[in-house]
Order: sequence, then C-alpha cells, then structure tokens
Amino acid sequence: MQDKLIVDFKRNMKDKMGIDLAKVEITRKSESSYIAEFKDRRVPYMSLYTLGDSYEKIIGYPERMGLVSEDARIEIISIWMNSIDPNETRINELYDPYMYVGVERFEMKCYWDYAINMKDEVQRVIVEKLKKAPRSIYSSSTPGLNIVYETEDYNQLNVNVYKYELSREIRKLAKKYVDEKFGSDDIGEIECILKVNFWHPGMPNYNGYGLARQD
Repeated sequence: MQDKLIVDFKRNMKDKMGIDLAKVEITRKSESSYIAEFKDRRVPYMSLYTLGDSYEKIIGYPERMGLVSEDARIEIISIWMNSIDPNETRINELYDPYMYVGVERFEMKCYWDYAINMKDEVQRVIVEKLKKAPRSIYSSSTPGLNIVYETEDYNQLNVNVYKYELSREIRKLAKKYVDEKFGSDDIGEIECILKVNFWHPGMPNYNGYGLARQD
C-alpha cells in the first residue's frame, strides 16, 4: 500500500467528517483473522488513531470494544473506498463493505508508552527533588503515573508541597519523549494528557491493590 493512499484518506476524513487522524493502519484481508459472523470469511481491518476531540465524534458503545459507531463505520468505509486509486490491483485486499474500523486516541497511545517505559526517569526526577525514592510507581492507561510513598515519608518529605512542581517536570519530560518518538510534521502538536498523582496509604481514596492492577 502506498503512503499516498493514507495521505489522501486522512485529508478526506478531515474534509468530509472533520476527523483529525495522526495515523492509519490497515490489516489486509489475507492477513486478518476469520470472522465467524461472516461465515468464517476474512475482511480487512482498519485502525484509526485520532487527535483532539475526534475520538468522541466517532466512537461506538460500549466504548471498551474500541470500534467506531455503525453510522461512522459506513461513512468512513465510503471515504476509504473513494480514496483508493481505481487502478489499484489489490483493492479486494484493502476494501470490504463489512470491514471493521477500530479507533484509539493517539495521545493516549503515546503517553501510555511513556508511563510504562520511563519509570526510571520519573524516579530520578523525584529523587533529585525529595532525596528519597517512592515505594512504588504505577502506570495506568488513563494514561497516568501513580507515585506512592509510605505515609510517614510522604509527610516528612513534604510531598504535598512539591507534588505540583514534580508533576510539571514529569509532564514536560513526557512531552519531549512523545514529540521525539511519535511526532512528525504531518501530525502536528501532540497534547500532553499524562496525569501524575502522588499517594500514600493513609489517604481516604487510596487503593493500592487497584493501582497495582492497572500497572
């Protein structure tokens, strides 16, 4: 598949539906799984990675399924079909009226990557300021980081005083990481949506088991 097809499709999605796409991935028919509801035949699968508020415009429910709504799917597939060069010899590999269309927030994908892969950097920043490492650093798919100190350490180190400064510094590093790893001229600005939370077991809403399960 040529890059021009993706470029044309992204432009057409913006023009016709107002949807900003950072990335589009296509699993060809021959590479996809068999779909039982289609009598065990294969169909292509499209994965869309949206920017800004575009996700809310097309996501279907229940959201956990990660698929666009049926109305959006029909319109997206029509735009996809019209973006394909009529002379494309592998059109049956790329298009099917029943193909699935998945959707994910690109910003979530990027900052989740930071949260799970850069905990050592986060700990270094915290230790430089507080002079003591937290008990645990958990990632979450929100995307976010949950930093846990023992209650005594939390109070003695004045974490409540420094947490906003530390959060800003961690988010700044996360933005740099994401821009360098995922950014490009055609994508533009990738908003930092990383949440940074500081906890200790004495907090009313603290749930250590829940934080650990999300990691």
